[in-house]
Amino acid sequence: MTSVHERVEMLVQLLTASQSMPEECSMVIAYENDIKPYPVENPIIAFAVDKIAIGERLVSVGEDGAETQTKNRTVDSVIKVSFFVPYASGPKECFSLFNSLSTALMFNMTLQDAEITAINCADCNYVRDCGALVLESDFTLQFTATP
Repeated sequence: MTSVHERVEMLVQLLTASQSMPEECSMVIAYENDIKPYPVENPIIAFAVDKIAIGERLVSVGEDGAETQTKNRTVDSVIKVSFFVPYASGPKECFSLFNSLSTALMFNMTLQDAEITAINCADCNYVRDCGALVLESDFTLQFTATP
């Protein structure tokens, strides 16, 4: 079984290797308050697992109509994504990176039996700790966990 954290690591590796994102943009896996670069000279996209919800056991229906409870479960995980860009680049750069990532996730990548069910974006704000503009967003990654 592949855990949520392993899927995020795989996703970051795929995005780094793909041509979907700008070359000067670095992608890292981070935990809350783990990434505070100062000063931000090039765009950074930080991924972190925010929430994990595990559903009830799935039921399989046989050819005879008999229902059997399996050990498989649906997992909904919210992955937080923070976009750090130099202040001089402006908020347009943050939203451009968000657009590139959203397009790559929705249309250009195979996520190994997982799918993106939602993508959200908040406002772009100046963060004094890192002297950069930061855009907070998240996406929901859904997959079936098997033992």
